[in-house]
Amino acid sequence: MSPKKKNTIMPLATIGLFSLVMALSGQIASAQEEEDEAVMRELRERRRESKEAYTQAVQAFIQRELPQGIVLLKSATTLAERRGATLETQFRLLEIRFELAEARNELNESKQHYPQEYGRIKKSFELEIQTRLLANRFRLSEDDEERDRLAKELEKVLDQSFDMIHTMLEGESREAGPNYTQIRRRVRDRERYRAEIIQRRKSELLHDYDPFSWH
Repeated sequence: MSPKKKNTIMPLATIGLFSLVMALSGQIASAQEEEDEAVMRELRERRRESKEAYTQAVQAFIQRELPQGIVLLKSATTLAERRGATLETQFRLLEIRFELAEARNELNESKQHYPQEYGRIKKSFELEIQTRLLANRFRLSEDDEERDRLAKELEKVLDQSFDMIHTMLEGESREAGPNYTQIRRRVRDRERYRAEIIQRRKSELLHDYDPFSWH
């Protein structure tokens, strides 16, 4: 007597579930492709805009007034061009171009309208650039001891930057007129949460794990 053949026909319910899963998988893949294409379109658009913003005139100004900004741009370019560089890293490079262009505009405006504040505003930009450079060196380094040293150095520079911003806000509060109370409250709150603000900025720059992050 020949052995009985095993029934290989899938139950209708199983077939239906399988078809649903495959259909959903196709939809998810299609949605992901559309999202990826949208991100790439945005990246191309930001590249075009950054070229318009970061002109030769801007570069010449930064080279003269904020030379470390050029170093920062080169460092960010190195990170963005590394094999396996994330889209976030590439967007960060473009944002640096925008920020350097904005720094030039702010410094020119300060020189024209608030010359007494020019040195202080320039110093605040220099400190911000220094924090970005340290963060980039941290990401490029694969040595744990060097990364620890860079993280500690970054915290010291952030402390100086905080003091600079704090001083500038106090100056604003003295000239604020009707907005005096609002700015003084901001100054008090920043001083109260100084350690937390510095640590949050450090985490943002180094992309540390943040237990309070939304995602």
